[in-house]
Amino acid sequence: MNFLRIFIKRPVFTTMLVFVLVVFGLSALPRIGIDLMPDVEFPLVSVLVTWTGASPEEMESLVTKPIEDAVSSVAGIKTITSLSRPGVAQVTIEFVLGTDPRMAAADVREKVGGIRKKLPDEIDEPVTQRYDITASPVVYYSLASDKRPRGEIRKMATDIVKERLQQMDGVGEVAINGGSDREIQVQVDPRRLDSYNLTLDQVISAVNSANANTPGGYVKEHGYEMVVRTLGQFTSVEEVGTIAVATVNNKVVLLKDVATVNDDYEEERTYARTGGVPSVVVSVQKQSGTNTVAVSDAVKAEMLKITEELPADVKVTIVRDGSLY
Repeated sequence: MNFLRIFIKRPVFTTMLVFVLVVFGLSALPRIGIDLMPDVEFPLVSVLVTWTGASPEEMESLVTKPIEDAVSSVAGIKTITSLSRPGVAQVTIEFVLGTDPRMAAADVREKVGGIRKKLPDEIDEPVTQRYDITASPVVYYSLASDKRPRGEIRKMATDIVKERLQQMDGVGEVAINGGSDREIQVQVDPRRLDSYNLTLDQVISAVNSANANTPGGYVKEHGYEMVVRTLGQFTSVEEVGTIAVATVNNKVVLLKDVATVNDDYEEERTYARTGGVPSVVVSVQKQSGTNTVAVSDAVKAEMLKITEELPADVKVTIVRDGSLY
C-alpha cells in the first residue's frame, strides 16, 4: 500500500519509471532469441558405421554386436537399440535423465575407439554424435535446370553453394540431396577377361595400387635436401586405361584391353523433384543454441548473392523456410 501511495502522489516519478522500463524492454527485444524448439538436451548418443557392399548379417555380427558389447559398460545406460542394414549399422544409446550428454558421448566415443582394431578394416570411421533437437535444417533450397544434367548441378551446389554457406556464422551443416557425384567407371568385359585367364580381383588390385603417390625419401645435393616422390595418381581418363593388369604370354595386358573406362556420374541413390522438375535440394542446418530467425535471414541474404553468380539457366527456389513459422 505504501508503494501505491508513492506512485499516486508522484505521477512524474511513476511515468519516468514506466518509461525507463519500456526503453529497456525495447532495447532488449531485438536480442531475444527466437526458436521453434526449446533448448533441451536429450541423453541420446548414436554410433553410425558404414561399410559399402556389406550385407545386414555381416553388419550385425562384425560391427553392431562388438559395438554393443563395448558401450554396454558405460555407466547410466537405460536402453541400447541397434539397426543393421545393407552397408549401415547404427547403435543408439539412451541414458537415464540427468546424465550429461557431452560426457556420455565422450565415454561412448572412447569405448568405440578402444575396439576399432577389432572391427573390419574396410569400414568407414565410426561417427559418434549426440542427439540435438535444435540442430535441424532451417532452410531448404532447390536448384534445377532444364539444360544441364543433375550431376553438373550437384557439383555447383557442392563447390559453390555449400562452400559459401558453411563459412557463415551459425550454420552447422549443409547437406545436398539429389543428383550424383562424378565417377570414373571401369566396366570390365567378362569375355575379354576370361580370354586372358584373369580374375576381377586382379583388375581391382591393379587399379587400387596404381592410383597412388608414393614417397621416395630424401636426396641431398650441394647442401640442399629434396623430397623424392613417385606421382602415380591419375590426371585423366586415358591414363586409367593404360594401367598394367598382368603379363600373359610375355605380353602386358592393359586395363583398356579388358575394360571400358568412362567419365560419368554415380548411380543415383536419392531423387529430388521440385514442382515436378528433377532438382538438387540443399538443406542448411543451424548450430545448436543459435537463433533460427537470424541464421535463416543471413543464409537467404548470402544465397541471393550466390544466385547471381550461378548460370542463368539454374533456377534457385526456397522450398521450406523454418523461420517463417
